[in-house]
Amino acid sequence: MKIIIEVGHPANVHYFKHFYWAMKSKGAQIKIIVRDIDVAIDLLNSYGIDYYNRGRGYKSFIGKIYYLFLTNFRILFLSLKFKPDFYISMSSPYPFLASKFVKMKSIVFDDTEVGKFEQMIYKKYADVILTPKSFYKNLGVKHQKFNAFMELFYLHPNYFKPDETVLSYLNLKIGEKFIFIRMVAWGATHDYNQSGIPEKKLDQLIDSCEKKGLKIILSTEEKLPTKYDSYAVRFPPNKIHDILYYSQLYIGEGATTASESVMLGTPAIYINSINAGTLKDQENSGLLFSFRKFENEIFDLIDKILDENSNMWREKRDEFIEDKEDMTSYLINLIEKK
Repeated sequence: MKIIIEVGHPANVHYFKHFYWAMKSKGAQIKIIVRDIDVAIDLLNSYGIDYYNRGRGYKSFIGKIYYLFLTNFRILFLSLKFKPDFYISMSSPYPFLASKFVKMKSIVFDDTEVGKFEQMIYKKYADVILTPKSFYKNLGVKHQKFNAFMELFYLHPNYFKPDETVLSYLNLKIGEKFIFIRMVAWGATHDYNQSGIPEKKLDQLIDSCEKKGLKIILSTEEKLPTKYDSYAVRFPPNKIHDILYYSQLYIGEGATTASESVMLGTPAIYINSINAGTLKDQENSGLLFSFRKFENEIFDLIDKILDENSNMWREKRDEFIEDKEDMTSYLINLIEKK
């Protein structure tokens, strides 16, 4: 069996890494095609996974169109040579040409309803479209839903075991309290005209948390002003989930990181004008608090969350994911039945 897995975002490495290892152990030949994003490349290198680099991409509209066509042709040529049986991606518009000229089954995952451009393209080539049950759009006859979240590919208890040695990267002791803040780059197609945490509010947030004796760990996709340098602690990218697990609270613009926090039993405050069915579902867990813009009530909410017993959040997580799919096993079973 031959499989191509496309990685367009660092989270995609986590989604498919256990599937990659499991299928390799079964004798499958697998090629990874990755967008040239530093964290994604670093993750693949840290796991010893070989890859084909499809280039970095562009920020301008014209650049994005050029990159769309260029990458379609790159993937077409690679697929013609490799002749995969399956092509697996996360809402990717790039294997459109390959799907027309190569006899392969295209499996597309998606969990973001607002990605209209990507959906318009992948609906034309996908053999099956897979989304969480809480995804509220209907993507047609090829659309199937699973009872889980993408983050359970790698944060399901069958796979994730927290490593407390990660605290040494942060110069923290076991039990020392800290908050993880995540700022995103706003470079995706669906990020146009969207917003999250303004700089002034970020300053107030950091000041408020420090007055409570909390350490701030700040993670960003793009360079922030130098005044934030002391909070931007460097750590190996494959350790982020251990850090989230031991954090007292996640606050940020990143939807994936918010969902990861829920799967780990860490309360999350998500501040972003973009919402999604998965996030609405996760709010029901009592672990996720979602805001379309930064509201002053967030400061009171932080106090309320920190006053709760940390064991309560883990119990909420256990109850929430009790009936959810192990997504790696789900994908293996799907592939082997095709």
